[in-house]
Amino acid sequence: MASFSHSTEPHRLFIDRYFEELLARGIQYFLPSSELTIVDRSEEGKPELRSHLRAGGADLGWLGVKYSLVNQGKDFTEHEHKLVKSIGKVLSTRYQLLFNAEEVARSSEIFNGLPEDHYVSGFLDPYVFAGAATLSTVIDRVSEAIEVLRISALSTYEDRRISTGALLFGFQPDSCHALPSQPTGALPYSSELTSIRSFHRICDGLRTVALVDRAGLMVELVDVAEWARPFADFDLPVPSARRYEAHNRATLCGGHVCMVLTPNGEIKIFADGAQVFSFLDGRWHLTDAVEKYRVWEEALGNKDLAHRLFSVALNLAEEDCLSSSMIGGKQANCWAIAICFIKNTSRQRPDQRINFTIFCAASA
Repeated sequence: MASFSHSTEPHRLFIDRYFEELLARGIQYFLPSSELTIVDRSEEGKPELRSHLRAGGADLGWLGVKYSLVNQGKDFTEHEHKLVKSIGKVLSTRYQLLFNAEEVARSSEIFNGLPEDHYVSGFLDPYVFAGAATLSTVIDRVSEAIEVLRISALSTYEDRRISTGALLFGFQPDSCHALPSQPTGALPYSSELTSIRSFHRICDGLRTVALVDRAGLMVELVDVAEWARPFADFDLPVPSARRYEAHNRATLCGGHVCMVLTPNGEIKIFADGAQVFSFLDGRWHLTDAVEKYRVWEEALGNKDLAHRLFSVALNLAEEDCLSSSMIGGKQANCWAIAICFIKNTSRQRPDQRINFTIFCAASA
């Protein structure tokens, strides 16, 4: 925990205000429809984010400030709340490091790159931002992998955009996959790899990915379908596009995280059997796919039809074939609206959901 001497105390107010602003920016970035309001302020406060869910929002406490976070009158989903807490964990660790010269010298990476990358990392890895004292002993594999994929997105090979990916070996038990051995001369999966000319030919991200061990080293290449085969009979928490079904299944057990740079420059992140984040058009998006599918299935009232429509819409979105030249007008409209509904279902009113359900039932 950060401690203040007489020499640092005068600067505390400025630092606290700065980190209050960082918290507000982080929440607004990932939850743009939410509203954060200061309710009360006290002199004493700790750099630990306290969060208590309530109907229609949450009550937060940060650096002596009490906030009301409203989510357009609807409850926060599990992933939305987890993301808010992840933002708090990252900022808390940064705050503590400011007053620990010894630790900050060994953990300067936390101040590199985009803060949103670290928030995503905090969401996916519960260990990396557990506190300033442990940060120097844990590799921020997610942030490093994001940097590799982002640099790769700016490169081409034989006039084609590059696709690649990595599977980060998890910290939870996995009876189907043993912890990989560390080969001699294994390299860290970091941005330095992108300077190797042959790196982008190692794996394509769709069929093969680099396996990264718990120390952040690239230890081997794996076939995604083969890795996911032991989970072939498991149900996914949400239907997946056919192209990335194996990537979802690869993360069903063991706490593994799969990260893919697609041919169109999008970064997809899969965890716990579903896509949880995407980086597209220059910003991160929390997919919240499991909750959106639950609302979609509930609104449609037919599990089989909901699954079929959702799957077809995702496949069409991936193939980018929503054009009248490929599918007929009425059906095309149905699938187009299905995709729009999937992306925005949490913002729909009940009457809109019902009207959409009737339209899909008539068009199917």
